Amino acid sequence: MRFAPILLASLLSIPGWAQEVESVGNALVGATTDEVRCLMPIRIRETEILSASHIVFHMKGNGKYLVEFQRPCQGLSRNSSFRIEVKGRGYCKFDTIQPLSLAGPGSGFWGPRCSVPGFKPVTEHQIDALKKVLEED
Repeated sequence: MRFAPILLASLLSIPGWAQEVESVGNALVGATTDEVRCLMPIRIRETEILSASHIVFHMKGNGKYLVEFQRPCQGLSRNSSFRIEVKGRGYCKFDTIQPLSLAGPGSGFWGPRCSVPGFKPVTEHQIDALKKVLEED
């Protein structure tokens, strides 16, 4: 298996995942349910962590895809890194994300693995609404 480290930013703290799931459902009203199974790494322009349960992949062009974990991915935090353990050529459903937890200057350890449930296409408006909901929590 290969690993691809990716620098992340923008994790907003959340008080509890149950409240987050309820609020997020309201923020994504109108979101399409057509999930994409895989993303090609060469097409990813940027990644953005919205919460321990939400990561947005901004694609070259204007595409945006949301990864929404069923439970918070322990260890995802603002300005941290994660790696994706891939089984094929792209980042796909059921690949795993593993956050890097820093233990001090120049040292850290890889946290628990979180399985990618899929990639949901989202609009900039939906991302903004989700950010607003997460800021309120």
